[in-house]
Amino acid sequence: MKKIIITIAALVLLVGVGFLWKFFFSAGSTGSNVQSGVVSLPVAQNSAPTVTSGETSQPILNLSSISGGTLLAENFLTSPDTYRDPVNAGYYSLGYPVSQATVGTSTPPYLIMYIAATQFFTIELLQEPIGETRTQVELYLEQHLGLTPDDLCKLNYTLSVPVSVNKIYAGKNLGFSFCPGATVLPQ
Repeated sequence: MKKIIITIAALVLLVGVGFLWKFFFSAGSTGSNVQSGVVSLPVAQNSAPTVTSGETSQPILNLSSISGGTLLAENFLTSPDTYRDPVNAGYYSLGYPVSQATVGTSTPPYLIMYIAATQFFTIELLQEPIGETRTQVELYLEQHLGLTPDDLCKLNYTLSVPVSVNKIYAGKNLGFSFCPGATVLPQ
């Protein structure tokens, strides 16, 4: 019974994410809509505003952590490989545009979605071996957010795999490999 509930929940989640991704970048946007400098985003209640570093021209984002504090991250929203959703304001795709996964001929290894209003990251592993794919995601986020592994563990995020990629781990929040409570995955 528990396995059926998990499978149904995973399918509902997958269909919901797929529906959002179908319309994500449907207008064919290929870049960020954010200009250099201070970034003004809708933020979750009790989160700090966005600031610009006084020492560099690279803007900094304050991201809410799961403990209630804030994390200083590089402004990934100005990166050329960050894509805004032309339909849903404040939704972004990092690394790969969602349209590549839904209409492209080659599936990216993972998809990372960011919702500015809630400062939440949704990460989907789309290729086996999922342990190696998770490592790719971790390295990408460390580099593009400028965060340490310890800081990544403090992000508001979910990391999962659809049932179409791996039935064993579908429907679970796998976590980053170096975080407490993360699921150990085969490489």
